[in-house]
Amino acid sequence: MQLALNTIAFEPNRWKPDKSLARPLEPILEAVSRAGYSACEIWQYHISNRTQDDVKTLAAKAHALGLSVPAIGAYPALHLSGAERQREMEAFKRIIDACAIMAARTVKIFCGRIASSEVTSEMRGVCLAFLREIVDRAGDRGVTITAETHGRTLADSVAACQTLIGDISAAHFRVCFQPYDMLNLEQALRDYDELREHISHIHLQARDAKGFCLMKESPFDFRAFLRHVRLSGFNGLLSVEFVKHCAPLLPADYSDDLVIASASEDRVFVEDSWRAAGM
Repeated sequence: MQLALNTIAFEPNRWKPDKSLARPLEPILEAVSRAGYSACEIWQYHISNRTQDDVKTLAAKAHALGLSVPAIGAYPALHLSGAERQREMEAFKRIIDACAIMAARTVKIFCGRIASSEVTSEMRGVCLAFLREIVDRAGDRGVTITAETHGRTLADSVAACQTLIGDISAAHFRVCFQPYDMLNLEQALRDYDELREHISHIHLQARDAKGFCLMKESPFDFRAFLRHVRLSGFNGLLSVEFVKHCAPLLPADYSDDLVIASASEDRVFVEDSWRAAGM
């Protein structure tokens, strides 16, 4: 198992429509290292407007900090056509180029921006054509695409995810599992078991009724979840995505120190839980 911290945890502007960044990736890599992680999953928008030379510099900085980059998270719009589709494809090509520079072997994606129950047959065909093309491009470079199990995408239920896997039918198209309901352990375990053979990447984010919290404080029993995952034979990538204090109500209240402390506590919790599950 490899444990990573997602750089999105350190971006207060993550949900702004224009994805404008509060600061560049360089200090975030330092924060990931300070939290005690040896790997990070990079949020697409932390590198999408950087030059190839910039990405090489970032790769060197990560290496100097003792950080590997096993994954990059991307959010392609699959339903576009014409010039818009071409721009989206070019953006994805840059992500694949970044993978080569950073030695990342996984690109985690949102499978579009339309719910599986709302997409028309014609639109689904457009989405699948785009998805097949990016999966093929990634596979040619030794990169696996993982579809995140997330609401309002083509992978927004177990059944939708299974259908999508069948439609793409490629060895390097797999699943990034994130529980659909962050407060329902039993359902999460059932969903995990149904998708297990396709899962190579897992997102972890702890919530309670108020928002993001420490894993040890969550009503979702992460210790039981991690035990189940380990006993299932999973040995892939675990990414801590969001942590306590990463999304304060007021942006001015954001604090790197608080996020680092929370991420560090979650790291220790995951490591201890994983170790205990193997005893």
